[in-house]
Amino acid sequence: HAEGWVFVEVKRARDHASAASRLNRSQIQRMFQTAEEFCQTFAQGQLCAMRFDLALVNAEAGVEILENALYND
Repeated sequence: HAEGWVFVEVKRARDHASAASRLNRSQIQRMFQTAEEFCQTFAQGQLCAMRFDLALVNAEAGVEILENALYND
């Protein structure tokens, strides 16, 4: 993909703050690992451009997207 890949973790709860609190470290690590494995299928490997977003869904189906919310340290 010429512009890079966007990987999104979706969390749902009564409100956006509660949804964000449902994300734990093991889920984040699994997301990074999955993205790395996916990018390995391309010639540029882990050098492919990636962004990690968080989508928060509240009880009223309101969605808040946090771009670049997750970083692989």
